[in-house]
Amino acid sequence: MAPDRGLTVLEPIPDDELQAEPGAEQMRTPTTTGESEGDPPVKFLPEGQHFTIRGVVVGLLVGLVIVFSNMYFGLQTGWVSMMTMPASLLGFGIFRTLSRHLSFPFSPVENVLVQSVAGGMAIMPLGCGFVGVLPAMEYLLKPSEQGPIFLSMGKLIIWSLGLCYFGVVFAVPLRRQVIIREQLKFPSGFSTAVLIGVLHGKGSTQSSGALDPSKAATFGSLALENQPLFQSEDAGDEEHRASSAKKQAWAANIRLLLLTFGISGVYTLCTYFFPILRNLPVFGTVAAETWLWTLNPSFAYIGQGIIMGPATTIHMLLGAVIGWGVLSPLAKNRGWAPGPISDWESGSKGWIVWTSLAIMLADAVISLGHIALRPLFEHGPALLVSLKKKYDRDGFKGLFRRQPSGYTAVAGDETMSSRHSTSSRGGPGSVANTAHENEDRRVWDHDDAPPEQLVGTKTVSIGLVVSVLFCIGSIHIVFGELVPLYGTIIAVFMAMVLSIMGPAFSSTSLPALSRRLGSAGGRPNARPENWPPTGSCTQGPVLGPDVIGATVGAVVSAWIYRLYTAVYEVPGDLFQVPTAFVWIFTARLVTGKGLPYMAREFAMGAAVIFAVFTVLRIKGMGRKWHAYIPGGIAVAVGMYNVPSFTLARTIGGLMNWYWRVRLGKDDTPLIVLASKRDTVKMLINESYVDVVTKADGKDGSMRIFVFHPTVPQYPDARFPGVVLFSEIYQVTGPVERFARQIAGQGYIVAAPSSYHDFVGPEALAYDNPGTDLGNELKIKKTLHSYDEDSSKAVDYLLSLPTCTGRIGTTGMCLGGHLTLRATLDPRISASVAYFATDVHSRTLGPYEAKDMSTDGPPDSNHTIDRLSEIKGEVAMIWGIKDTHVPDEGRDLIRLKLRQAGTVFSFYEFAWSQHAFIRDELSKGRYDPAITKICFEVLLELFGRVLKTDLGPRDTNPAKIEHVC
Repeated sequence: MAPDRGLTVLEPIPDDELQAEPGAEQMRTPTTTGESEGDPPVKFLPEGQHFTIRGVVVGLLVGLVIVFSNMYFGLQTGWVSMMTMPASLLGFGIFRTLSRHLSFPFSPVENVLVQSVAGGMAIMPLGCGFVGVLPAMEYLLKPSEQGPIFLSMGKLIIWSLGLCYFGVVFAVPLRRQVIIREQLKFPSGFSTAVLIGVLHGKGSTQSSGALDPSKAATFGSLALENQPLFQSEDAGDEEHRASSAKKQAWAANIRLLLLTFGISGVYTLCTYFFPILRNLPVFGTVAAETWLWTLNPSFAYIGQGIIMGPATTIHMLLGAVIGWGVLSPLAKNRGWAPGPISDWESGSKGWIVWTSLAIMLADAVISLGHIALRPLFEHGPALLVSLKKKYDRDGFKGLFRRQPSGYTAVAGDETMSSRHSTSSRGGPGSVANTAHENEDRRVWDHDDAPPEQLVGTKTVSIGLVVSVLFCIGSIHIVFGELVPLYGTIIAVFMAMVLSIMGPAFSSTSLPALSRRLGSAGGRPNARPENWPPTGSCTQGPVLGPDVIGATVGAVVSAWIYRLYTAVYEVPGDLFQVPTAFVWIFTARLVTGKGLPYMAREFAMGAAVIFAVFTVLRIKGMGRKWHAYIPGGIAVAVGMYNVPSFTLARTIGGLMNWYWRVRLGKDDTPLIVLASKRDTVKMLINESYVDVVTKADGKDGSMRIFVFHPTVPQYPDARFPGVVLFSEIYQVTGPVERFARQIAGQGYIVAAPSSYHDFVGPEALAYDNPGTDLGNELKIKKTLHSYDEDSSKAVDYLLSLPTCTGRIGTTGMCLGGHLTLRATLDPRISASVAYFATDVHSRTLGPYEAKDMSTDGPPDSNHTIDRLSEIKGEVAMIWGIKDTHVPDEGRDLIRLKLRQAGTVFSFYEFAWSQHAFIRDELSKGRYDPAITKICFEVLLELFGRVLKTDLGPRDTNPAKIEHVC
């Protein structure tokens, strides 16, 4: 018989009446209202606590890691994932490690809480526009388009908070149609449900080895397969007999997890020592260098492909072949895109985006039309018949008479099980049958959870109004008159309408289109969770955790976005922001901006073809040939992403196909394998390079010590460069530490050995002979040789493919002077000079006498007389107690900088002496407090001009020095 879903819960039965496993929670027995005497008693399955503070905290920690990852992948490829599987895995690992210290066990539903909070955070980089809209506004808008629009950190947070709430609330009423009635199978939710079952020892018992699709999309996917959510007592013996097999299966899957982690770790280590493994020219060097056909066999992308499945990844591969194998060479060879292939503006990379965009728009419009018009075509005739009957029976008043609530018509042809039929018994659980005449097309609205655990209509209504008003107000605060108020209101309500499109893309879980339905009250893999009960006020499925996750995620996403865009060049080789280009191209298209030559013709043709394909996919839903019709969204994604990512995902999809179809294996191990994600670590590579010098007619060699920040998993990362000039002792221990500190903030540091004309690259000793030799050589070396050294160091940095092309300089003592002098090179944008010696006295290089005059000699080549040539910004740092540069010397330098019109800052510290930043053999002059302040000065200037974020200064350098 079908259990009554409208039952109230009594007190827990005594412990001695339960035959539960140790640590299991008490099962609760419902009342027997409406039950016949012959029916066996029923009990709720153990569920654990739905909402815990510890679960929220762990979810936030896991979510923070995922937000970093999603921001990275989103800016790189436009692909963002809720990563519910890694979240569940990490949450399980944390609680398993702390299991001996827990007051009650970590249950599957608490795992759902962890991944719900983490998932609410994880989607914010996409949901708040940090991987698409904001980069488009900040970096791609032209001045003629009222751009660029740069938002401060405060406005970024207001913007993201304004966007994160109304979608969460609005999705709650959609869950009834999307999750309960249509039972759409979101791959990420399905996979996470399987993984949670594996981790907690709840394996599938179906012979087919796969979850029933009708269950996989609902909360019931966390229950044991082929068993109801309620069980009778006689099921206990069967569970006991199966427990041994379950434990063995659980252990086997945990071993598989450890094995895949080990393989991934070895692979990551190998890619660090063999960078070619990250960008394999699988089709030859010509295809790799000319047409960008390489393979990035990242386990993250292969895992994504496993989750997406073969159909979606093959469609993405088709898009890559069409875009990068056909259209890109065609546009290049015909002269339609004459620039470099990787150039968004004039190259074929930007040219094929228009075709990709047309395919996406065609797919979206057809899908939206289908979603909007399907109810009319399916239920229109029945509605007309029903209205006619009401009119014939009661006249005109009958059309407006309210019917009793109960069953609701289901759109679709699926046959409902007996538990969906009308209960004939009375009591609270009985529901009147008045909604529709065809009983086998009815479903109880709360089929997957008790009514007390669902979000009430009042909560949804109030929350929706408040969140919409907050969203509109936030956008108005951020953009002011730039965005009219009516435009914001229209956009919000259009977003609500367009969000109904989400189900059309649920088969791929492409997050830009299906995330909101999966997170806000309709998460397909979730069990009901509650806020801590306060009287009778409880919240329903995942709304509370999603609000928590969305709030924290919105704030940290703003900070992480600003961190990434400050450290890395955007757009650049690493962060190509393809989604931002899609946004800006779409905006230009609808505002009437012209397309590149011949792009219109190919875009229109592709739109027509994929409009037909989309119609065929809609008509063929559920049929065998459906997977063979290319999906527009997947093809478009494969077209605007470079092939290296698509090829890796395709490998994952083919692994999925081979495992399930060819080998006929169970889904669970494959999903466990796919849950492995790469971890990102920052390292500093220390090396040197010898460059040829020819100053003063002498052939020589200068050693440049290089401190290069690297992210091992991502070989395409690019950083600004900094030339670090040393004091008179060449590159000593303190100079090396300073270089590491700068490199730890995301700069490639090049430290030349200044006295290569006379001695080797080894550092001079901090003693009297070393000091005397250093002072002698700094005068003996010519200004022309100093200038060549600086130019060679800049040339080297610019030759690195990992350098963004933005260069700064810094140095102390002699290096401070060389820093200021190097800024005469227009390629240098910023310089920070510490207690620069000999500038005021014109005594660097060979000289006859000190000269502290204001005007200087005619045709002077001294630094102080050439300050007008400086194009970059300068910061100069001094100690007032520095006897090497007295007050009148500093005053002269400041005067000359002003007269030259140089953009500069001048810092003087009252009690600091010369060499106050040197932390070794400084004769008591080292001042750590002032040194820290000065380093902040350097970071501020470099971060603003060279686009490097300050970051958490107390952790990054320490981590990097420890690793090195």
